[in-house]
Amino acid sequence: MDPAFEDTPCGRPLDRGYYGPEAGAYPGWVPEESIVMNNRIERVIAYMVAATVVVSVVSFIAVIIGTALGIGRDQLATGMWPFVTILPLIGLPIGFVLIIVLLVVSAVRRGRATKDVGN
Repeated sequence: MDPAFEDTPCGRPLDRGYYGPEAGAYPGWVPEESIVMNNRIERVIAYMVAATVVVSVVSFIAVIIGTALGIGRDQLATGMWPFVTILPLIGLPIGFVLIIVLLVVSAVRRGRATKDVGN
């Protein structure tokens, strides 16, 4: 054993961040390991927000590029262009609502976690 650490409990260096029950350096309760909660619903909603906003922005840019290249109103009314033109009008509000839903779900989860820690 290194003589520099003989006076520390378990022979571990206190200056390297070891704070366990043997060290006595931290007066409160320290968890064994940090718990990372994987919340599948939050991840799914976050990916839905990202996908909806990205597809809406891409279709918006496609309409801008198409108009810049000389596509007129009569051509925007045929083929796939009506769908591409309407998509941002539907997708961006849905993305906004999903962001609010994600905030509410996250707040509820954090509230429950805080309540669980307090008990």
